Amino acid sequence: MAGQGFEITVTSSEINVRQDGSLQSGGSRGASGVGFLFAAAFLFVFTVIIDKHGRPGLWYDIQKTSRGSLWFCLLSLLLLCILVSCGYLVLIGIRLFFPAGEELVCDRNTFTYSKVPWVSLRGRWLRRSFAVTDISELMYGVVISGDAEKKTEDQYGLSFYAHDREYKILAGLEAADADEIVKKLRSFGADVIINQDMGAMMEKKL
Repeated sequence: MAGQGFEITVTSSEINVRQDGSLQSGGSRGASGVGFLFAAAFLFVFTVIIDKHGRPGLWYDIQKTSRGSLWFCLLSLLLLCILVSCGYLVLIGIRLFFPAGEELVCDRNTFTYSKVPWVSLRGRWLRRSFAVTDISELMYGVVISGDAEKKTEDQYGLSFYAHDREYKILAGLEAADADEIVKKLRSFGADVIINQDMGAMMEKKL
């Protein structure tokens, strides 16, 4: 068992990497879902219904403002933005309660990548298969860039090209696990680029 929810099996003839992001794998997604729903409720109540001081909120101000005035239009626009934001938080929160995950299965002939699409609430796996010889420029590196303002870090995984399209998969894969996977893929005949910083990344984890 590897970190970040990955189950990794590497044999002489096959690689199997699976990340179970469902609610059953530790429950962290469920906790995050509750957090998003709570944030949506908090934002709605303490802006639309009341303000942070307990006074009547935005909805009260709109009702008391003359229709057609500039102030009424600005308040209505603000209300729309808040409702859209709340809806977005609710959508993410609900999605986190449903299955998610990624899987990579590869032997000496076929490279198969599978994922539960974000829009799928039934856990339906979408699979893409390629000949190993069709995989090019596979390497370990940043697949999701972090944001300093949001205090999120870069997430590392595998990226590769197949049929003139770039794929970025297995975000959260650790360097030590990726090193074993990449070397095995190269032995199977995939076109691999070795990340020269991988050694330093593995030492940093020790």
